Amino acid sequence: MLIPLYALTPIAAALAAILVLRAGPLIGAAIGLALAALAAATIESATLNWPALGAAGQTALAIAVSAASVIVPGLILNHELDRRGALTEAAEGLRSLGMDPQRCAVILLLGLFPALECLTGFGISLLLAVPVLIRLLGPAVGVPVALLGMHIMAWGTMALATLIGAALAGMPPDLLGAVSAVLQVPALVVVGLIGIATIGGPDALRRHAVFAVLLALALAALLHLNARFLLVETSGVLAGLGVALLGIGWEALRGRFRPGLGDLARLRGLAPFAAALILLLLVRLVPPIATFLDDVLVIGGGDLAISPLASPGLALLIVATILAARGSGFRWGVPLGRAIRPVAVVLAFILLAQVMQQTGLLRIALAGAAGLPLAVLVPLAPALGMLGGFTTGSAVAGNALFLPAVTALGAAHGLAWDFAAIHNAAAGHGAFASLSIVSLTVAIASQAVPGGGPPVHVLARFGLRSALLIYAALAAGFALFRGLAGL
Repeated sequence: MLIPLYALTPIAAALAAILVLRAGPLIGAAIGLALAALAAATIESATLNWPALGAAGQTALAIAVSAASVIVPGLILNHELDRRGALTEAAEGLRSLGMDPQRCAVILLLGLFPALECLTGFGISLLLAVPVLIRLLGPAVGVPVALLGMHIMAWGTMALATLIGAALAGMPPDLLGAVSAVLQVPALVVVGLIGIATIGGPDALRRHAVFAVLLALALAALLHLNARFLLVETSGVLAGLGVALLGIGWEALRGRFRPGLGDLARLRGLAPFAAALILLLLVRLVPPIATFLDDVLVIGGGDLAISPLASPGLALLIVATILAARGSGFRWGVPLGRAIRPVAVVLAFILLAQVMQQTGLLRIALAGAAGLPLAVLVPLAPALGMLGGFTTGSAVAGNALFLPAVTALGAAHGLAWDFAAIHNAAAGHGAFASLSIVSLTVAIASQAVPGGGPPVHVLARFGLRSALLIYAALAAGFALFRGLAGL
């Protein structure tokens, strides 16, 4: 058992360097890469060769380019909107709708922002969530709550992680999505409660806990129903919008939602996002356009081929360019400079994950779990899902990393469906707290306020603490689900 644990030391050391020693993410990744090379050389030296390292580098570079193709245009658009005051105006519009700011933040956390993330993916919802929540709650509270809003990542980018997870597990996507939605009910409830506690502490929990729990349950129910009976691809979008409407309707019935025409007019600052979403739908739903953009530029090959022009970044770049052309004095260098760090962090941690995969370290680590009893594997399955998402910063990459092995571990006990679904849910919940997403959040916050909100290491610790609570909820809920199913 010592060798499988030793094979995981690169990831453990990278996280310890950042969260305990407060090293920067790039330094932590460098430490992890050095230990990965050492572990591979001492455990199975034949796997540490140039072809393996080259394959790891090619995959990491392709994913990093894919991330950069969204991060860079997104920061350009956010910079231009902020320069025009559009985000401030939209935030003021939301604050003027007559709702309690704390309840408004909960509706955004469990409704509007998840819907936006499920449509676009790649953290694009942060471009609106960070500035709006900063102005609604202040930077010290708004930035962590915005990060927490990324909990929906298993359904992000039109449920790409769930679709890929279903393909890896050899299961129908609609059923995997429906089961994943059921198994993540405890996690969604915990997300809502963490959000309320972060927003207003114990007093807010007493006042708004029931509201948050009901919206979380509604989100899980709508995710399940949409995945089961409509399309898994649109489950997150429709569920998030449904929760937002339910929350606003609740407030309207209580007489707490009384917008005026002037207040609604302020929401025109959201128009560029609406335009970007319309362009994105055209890109994805019009076959000739989708086919052309998929084929005109392809990076990578084999099992991983990335088409950067087919990403949401193209729509964001078009809208940002139109806005910049209509204004004056726009400096592209500012957002480009701010994009370097989050892109570098994505590249570094994807490279670490790929080196561990290509050299066999992950296979060795999982082999040690093959003989474990079911009582140990039940909490281990969501732990591996969260670890994969947390390490790679992507629910898709997290599924690619561990889901086939976790499904195989479950199949040995006749529980392939259960293990695949809990892993799929956990990978999304782990990815929101990843260092790449934390770095992106801080980069956006630095544009919204001079201080930029909490620094990376503080926000990373918040994400990790939240992820541990979410893991406890997932593991306990999964154990209860398995216990009830076994009756």
